Amino acid sequence: MSESKTTFGESAVIKSSYNWRNPYQAGDLILGVVASIDKNFDPIINKPVPKYNVRMKRVLAILYAIEKINHDRKLLPNVTLGYDVRNYCHSTRIALTQSFDLVKSFSFGCCDEMYYQVHDGLVNSQNATHDYNRLVAIIGTERSKDSIAVATLIGDFNIPIISYFASSHVLSDKARFRTFFRTIPSDSNQARALINLVKYFNWNYVALVSVSDGYGDALASTFAAIAAEIGICIPIHRTMSTYDSDNQVSKIVRAIAENDKIKVILLLITIDEAEIFIDELHRQNVTDRTIIGSDAWVSEKFLRTNKNRNLKGILGLTFTTNYVDDFENYLAKISLCRKNNYQWLQEYQEWRNLKDPHKTDCKLPISLQERIDAPVIDESAAAYIIDAVYAVAHSLHKLLNCTDQYCPYTDFRYFPRSQFIQALKNISFSGYTADPFQFDSNGDGIVNYYIANMQKNESSGQYIVHKVGIVDRNLQITVDKAEIRWNNDLDYDGTSKAPVSRCSQDCLPGTYRRYVESSNCCWDCMPCPDNYYSNKTNSPLCHACSLGYRSNHNRSECHKVNITNFRLNDPLVIISSALLFLGVLLTLLIWITMCYYYRTPIVKASNFPLTNCLLLGLTCIYIVPAVILLPKSDITCKIVFSTLSLALLFTLAIMTARAHLLYRIFISKPVRLDKKKLMGTNKGYITMTLGVMIIAIILLIFLMHVDPIAVGRYVSPTNVVYAYCQSRYRIGILVFSFFFIAFNLLCIYYAFKIRKIPSNFNEARYIFFASLLMCLLLVVVLSAYLVEHGPYETAIQVLGITVTALSTSLCIFAPKVYVLFYNIEVNTKKNTVAAISQYSFQDTKTIIRPAASSNGSQTK
Repeated sequence: MSESKTTFGESAVIKSSYNWRNPYQAGDLILGVVASIDKNFDPIINKPVPKYNVRMKRVLAILYAIEKINHDRKLLPNVTLGYDVRNYCHSTRIALTQSFDLVKSFSFGCCDEMYYQVHDGLVNSQNATHDYNRLVAIIGTERSKDSIAVATLIGDFNIPIISYFASSHVLSDKARFRTFFRTIPSDSNQARALINLVKYFNWNYVALVSVSDGYGDALASTFAAIAAEIGICIPIHRTMSTYDSDNQVSKIVRAIAENDKIKVILLLITIDEAEIFIDELHRQNVTDRTIIGSDAWVSEKFLRTNKNRNLKGILGLTFTTNYVDDFENYLAKISLCRKNNYQWLQEYQEWRNLKDPHKTDCKLPISLQERIDAPVIDESAAAYIIDAVYAVAHSLHKLLNCTDQYCPYTDFRYFPRSQFIQALKNISFSGYTADPFQFDSNGDGIVNYYIANMQKNESSGQYIVHKVGIVDRNLQITVDKAEIRWNNDLDYDGTSKAPVSRCSQDCLPGTYRRYVESSNCCWDCMPCPDNYYSNKTNSPLCHACSLGYRSNHNRSECHKVNITNFRLNDPLVIISSALLFLGVLLTLLIWITMCYYYRTPIVKASNFPLTNCLLLGLTCIYIVPAVILLPKSDITCKIVFSTLSLALLFTLAIMTARAHLLYRIFISKPVRLDKKKLMGTNKGYITMTLGVMIIAIILLIFLMHVDPIAVGRYVSPTNVVYAYCQSRYRIGILVFSFFFIAFNLLCIYYAFKIRKIPSNFNEARYIFFASLLMCLLLVVVLSAYLVEHGPYETAIQVLGITVTALSTSLCIFAPKVYVLFYNIEVNTKKNTVAAISQYSFQDTKTIIRPAASSNGSQTK
C-alpha cells in the first residue's frame, strides 16, 4: 500500500518507463480497461487496420481520471489505483480474448510465469499472491454487442464491468448481467426519448434503419413497439451492417428516396454503418431528408473528418456533455515526441506525419482550438468515462472505511468483491454528468440526454456538434428551436423550418379521419355531416350535436339553435288574428248596441253597469292571445300570465255577481234592509268585485316573486327550438286555477237556481252554458300549458282563449241582440210586467222584494 501521494501534474502516460504497447501501471488495486484505442479489426482481411480517431482520447480520459484520483489526498488517501489497458480493436472476438486474459492475469498460481514475462519483469514472484484479487473492476467496452459478450464471460468472476457507451436494454437484465454497470441510461430510455423527439416535431411517418446486432435490434424493436402504440408509422424498416454489399445499402436508400412523404430517417446504427449510409445518400443525391441519429454515432468526430460529406441538419441524442476543461489541459501537456510514450501514441505520431516527415508538431489536436461561444459538445464522452472511474474510487473509499486522511483496510488478497458490487449500487457523488451521480436498480446511469445538431462552421468549413436541447431524467424535452439548423434554406429571420414528415396532413376541426386501408398514419380528411361536429385536430369521428344545438358552417362546434318565432304569414297567426279581430269586433258591436239601447227593458233587466264590466273583462281577455303570438321573453310571459289570470277572474266574478243578483231578486227569502243595503246596489257588487281583484293582484305579485316566470327552451324531435313560459314550481297556475274553478262552480250554482225566472230576466241558461264552456276550455288550455310545448301549445292557448272569450260573448249577449233587432215586441215594459206577474202567481211561496236601484234598472 502506498504511504503517500505525489502532486498531480505529470501525466502517467509520460512517466511510464517501458515500451509496452498497452498502458499498464502497478498499484494497490488494479482497474482493468478494455477499449478500442487505435485500430479496427477488419474481418475481411482478418487483421487490424489503423483508425485513429476520438477513441484514443477516451482511453486518455481513463488514465487522466486514475491519475487525478491517485493525487487526491482526500479520496482513497493512502491507496493507489493502477491500471491495465487492453486494446480490442473494435472486435467482439478480441474483446472476449483480452477480457479473459485480463482476468486470468490477476487470477494465477505461482507456477504461471507468463504474466511476468509479458510485463517485462515489473511484477516479481514475491508480489504474486498480492496481485490475486487486486483487479477490482473493468472499464469498457464501448459497443453494446461487445459489452454483452464480455459481461456474460466475466460475470462469473464477480468483477464489475462499467461501460460508458453500451446502452442496449438487454444489459439491464440483472439476472444475466448482475455485475454490469454503465454511466449512461438504457436504450429503452433512449427509445422513449427518440419517440418524444419525433412527437415533439409532429412527425408520424418515418423510416427506420438499424444495425443488425444486439444494440440496433433491441433499440429498434423497442422504438417500433412504442411507436405502434402512439400512432407513429414506420413504412420502411431495414437493417444493415458494415458487411452488407453496396447494392444492399443502395436498395435501402432508393426505397426511402422513392417515398417522397418520408422526410425523416432514424438511424439506429453505429459509426461504421453511419458513414456508409450517409455517403450513399450523398451518392444518390438524396438531400431533402433529415437524419435522426442515436447516441452511438451522432457525436463521433470521425464522421466529420470528411469535408465533402453532407451532415447538414442531422439531429440526434447523445450522452456527451460539454468539454471538461481540466482534462483538455491535461491533453495539452502530452508530448507525442517523447520516446518513452506508448507504442500506439508513437504510431499515431508516425501516421500523422506520413504526408510531411519533417513535421515537428508534438501536440495532440485538442478541442480547445475549436471552441466557439456556442455550447459545443465533447464527442469523446470524457465526462461519462471520468465518472465511471470515479464511481469505482468512491465505492472503494466507502467499502474500505476510508476517512479524509487514511484507509484502514490493508489486505487486498481477500478483496470483498461482492460487497464492492453492493457499494457500487448504492454510490452517490457529485459527478461531471450528474449531481448527484447514481446508478439505478438496474445499474444504469441516471443522467440527461442532450439533443445534438450538426452545424457547419462557415469559417472553417468543419461540422460541429451543437447542443440545441435536453431530455431530462423524466424524458421531458426542452428544445431551443431557434438554434437548430435543418437541411433546408434559412427563412428571412435567419431560422430554418423543421421538416414535415407525415403521410397525411392534419385534419382540421370540422373534419374527421378516414384511414386508408390498414395504416394508422395515412388518411383522408372528410367533412362532418350536417348537425355533426369535431372540435379537435385529427378527430377520428364526428359527434352529433345535442338536441337544441346545430353545427356551425365549418362543423367545428355546435351552437344553440335560434328560437323559432311565429311570422306574420304563418297559418296559425293568420287564423288567430282573424278570430281575434272577429272577437274584438263583435264585442265592440255588442258594447255599442248595449249602450245605444240601455233604456230598453231587456238591457235594463241585464243590469247595465255589470254588463259594461263584463264586456270590459271579455275585451281584456282578447289581449292575451295577441301577446302570446309575440316573441317570448320574461316580460311577455309575465304579461300573459297576469292579464289572463286577472281578466278571467274579473269576468267570472262579474258573471257570478249577475247570477247572484237575479237569485236575490227572484229566489232569495226576504231579509232585513240593513243587512241587504250593500248587496242591494250595483255599487256593492262592483265594490266586492274590486276587492276580489285587489286580493288577486296582491297574491299574483307574491306568487311571481316566490315562483318567477321565465322563458324556457323546448326542442322538438326535428331539432326546432320553441320558447315557452315556465315556472319552477307552477304555484301561480295552480292557485289561480283553484280560483277559476271555484268561481265557475259558484256561477253554475246560481245559474241553476234561477233557471225558472221570467224570460226577460232569465240569463241562467246562457250563464250556465258560458260558465261550463269556459271551464272546459280552460281545462284544455291549462293542460296544454302543463303538458305540451311548441307550436301546438301556442295554437291551443291562442285558439282556446279566443274561443273562450268569443263563446262567452255570444252565449250571454247573442239572445239579447236578437231581441233588440228581431223580436222587438218582447222588449216592452208591458210584456216585462206581465212576465213578472205570471211568475209571481205561479210560485206563491216566493215573496218578491224589489230593491230600489240608484239607476232605476231593477223592475218591480
